[in-house]
Amino acid sequence: MNKNVDLRKKVFEYNHSADDKLLHLIQELAESYQKQEEVELSQVQKDELDKRLERHKTGETQFYTWEETKSKILVQKKISF
Repeated sequence: MNKNVDLRKKVFEYNHSADDKLLHLIQELAESYQKQEEVELSQVQKDELDKRLERHKTGETQFYTWEETKSKILVQKKISF
């Protein structure tokens, strides 16, 4: 059976047996999800993203691996104590 169909059935079962608290949570989640699709970036946010993308393309932005980042955090943590 299609995974989407299975998922819909499970959600329906949860819905059918849910108490008021769970139903309110489901409603809030659904409304929040719908609102996210409506969010539009401001011009200031778009401009900032364009600047960051340009710095990335020109190689001005420095990136670190997770291990490098973790190491720096641990070193800073030791220094602050």
